[in-house]
Amino acid sequence: MPVKKLKPEIFEPRLFELPMNGERLPIQDTTPFYPVYKNRENVLFEGDSIEWLKSLSTETVDLIFADPPYNIKKADWDKFESQEKYIDWSMRWISESSRVLKKLAHSISVVSQRF
Repeated sequence: MPVKKLKPEIFEPRLFELPMNGERLPIQDTTPFYPVYKNRENVLFEGDSIEWLKSLSTETVDLIFADPPYNIKKADWDKFESQEKYIDWSMRWISESSRVLKKLAHSISVVSQRF
């Protein structure tokens, strides 16, 4: 079956052009979380997601997109002492996410299935 190529005008190239329409911020690893990038409308944070969620007011977020660790031990950031510690951590970030989401908001989580 031939592949139909999409016309270039369908894409929004301004989103992906460099330089970006914002600025990278200096790393501040002395706090649990810190801003690393900002533009006129948004700020991207790096660090402890649970601590960052705790800093937000209740029912103020429209969307959460999460790609949490799977505890499959393929990277240093994806290792927990035990399955119980992983479940405890998961319940804490899910609970904080639920608290900050507005009543009619959405949460999207990337998950994996071990084969």
